[in-house]
This record gives sequence, structure tokens and C-alpha cells, in this order.
Amino acid sequence: MICEKCGKPIPNGYHYCPACKLAEDPEYLKYKESINNSQNITKVQSPNVTSLVNGKNITYIKPTTEPIVQNEVFVKCQCGQKLEPGWKFCPQCKIPITVEISSNVENKEETTKENVGIYVAIFFSCIILSFIIRKYNYFFYVFSLGTLVTALIKYPNSKAIKTLFAAISGMLVLYILAIVFLIASCASAASSCVG
Repeated sequence: MICEKCGKPIPNGYHYCPACKLAEDPEYLKYKESINNSQNITKVQSPNVTSLVNGKNITYIKPTTEPIVQNEVFVKCQCGQKLEPGWKFCPQCKIPITVEISSNVENKEETTKENVGIYVAIFFSCIILSFIIRKYNYFFYVFSLGTLVTALIKYPNSKAIKTLFAAISGMLVLYILAIVFLIASCASAASSCVG
């Protein structure tokens, strides 16, 4: 996109370049008028100089430090350095961003491993308690399965949870098949006794 006033290239979503937008800002205009009326002006040398008024440097905060985009390609970094094609940030700006992102990802992975470990520990403790306390073994079975399903929903990519879920699913299928075969054998034995 181009500025509607001066024709300079600007990022998408803006109508004016920062200089034209600044020139229309009422606060800046008041500031500019007060500078023009003042007689005790000293020259200021600063990298943030944005304009000259009657030969005097005026320091004014730059509106934004966004990367400069031309034809949807990043041309300059937010710090003002020219970029290589395909890059969004210069190497100096990229390092702190990369460090921050990678530290956040590492912390998340550690937290996920700890949480999966907690779910696995709860699952195994419920299974062990179901063998120790026979009176409430169905309660512990149901609770352990609920814990496993909750962990599978929260952490669907965890190998430990997937393995446990597959093992328990296989055990449940075998348990159901054993009950069906037991009922079938009892029925055949009863029919042979009657006949």
C-alpha cells in the first residue's frame, strides 16, 4: 500500500505514513506551535529526529516501530536494518525473540511431562488399590478409567497415555470376551444336562 498523502510505501492496513499521520496529530501541532513561538530553542542531536521546523531539530517519539513492508514482503526490520529476502527480523532482533519463544516451549513440555506423570501415577494407584481393597474394586476401576480418559483428552499426543489406554482397552475387550464365553459354556452345559 502507499500513503494517500505523500505516496510512500506503508504496511497494509494503514492509510498514511507515520510522518503524514504525525503532521495531522493535534497534540503534535500544539507542540510544534509552542516550539515556533519559543525563542530559547537549542538544537538537539538525536537518532529519533523526525522532522525539521524552521531549521530546528524536533525530537518526537516515533509512532511505531513495525517492520516496513512492500508488496507483502518485509523490506526493513523494526530496528531499521535492511532484511534478506524471506526474513521478518534481522539477526540482532531475531536472537532475543528466539530465546523467549524457545524458553516458553521448553517450560510447556516440562509441565506436560509432569502432568502426564501425575495421571499415570493416579491410574496405577487406583489399579493397585482395587486389588488391595476388594470391597470397592469396581469404584477404583471406574475411577482409574476416568483418570485415563481425562488424561487422553487433555494430552492426546502423550505416548504414555496412549499406551496405557490401548493396554486397558485390550484388557477390557478380553474381560468382556471371557464373560461371553463363560456364559456360553454355562448355557451349553445346562442344555446338555437338561437333554
